[in-house]
Amino acid sequence: SFVDSDDEELELIDRGSNGENIPLNPLLVKAWEVDDIVAVDGSADTDNNWPDGISLLFSAERLSMILGDTHQQLPELPSSTDDFVDQGLNQQSTFFGCNLTDTPLIIYVPNS
Repeated sequence: SFVDSDDEELELIDRGSNGENIPLNPLLVKAWEVDDIVAVDGSADTDNNWPDGISLLFSAERLSMILGDTHQQLPELPSSTDDFVDQGLNQQSTFFGCNLTDTPLIIYVPNS
């Protein structure tokens, strides 16, 4: 009954199509009870081709709006990409959620 079952090609897309370039959601399923995540961001969002944190922000938004009941939430993040860049978080490794027990520790490593 699949509409494309007779097609010779199957088109697939990745999570990057909605801005989630770092695949965090599978790791945040509550049943996994993950404590720490190393998130390497290879995005090229700024004029220097460095990430601007938008992938983390998109993931946090999706988690809170759609996956809140089944997934752990991310620790507090900057509120915008401007804040992310202004704080220099796109130029150095950063730990989010260091003193929290209800979210995993996110070790964010930007490709800068």
